[in-house]
Amino acid sequence: MGRVFGTKIFEWNFFKKRKKRVEKTKNWFEKYEFGAILLGRMTPSIRPFAPFFVGSFKLDYKKFLFFDLLACAIWGLGLVLLVVLWEYIANLF
Repeated sequence: MGRVFGTKIFEWNFFKKRKKRVEKTKNWFEKYEFGAILLGRMTPSIRPFAPFFVGSFKLDYKKFLFFDLLACAIWGLGLVLLVVLWEYIANLF
């Protein structure tokens, strides 16, 4: 969706007024690729927007897909470990 509508959406007044923020976000995604995707998957308020911006900025889809699947695996593994170790963690407090 970001690849199709992203360039058109950046022409809206809302994004034109925030051009510095959009450029800053683009540079951040390019600089910290995996970290940005991981943070985007771990943070609920960013989660819906991260894939849109990756598509809008025309970043490499294969790399995004790999990092996204890796981030989801880390998230899933963390939840499984939390459930499995719940009693141990509860006894620490």
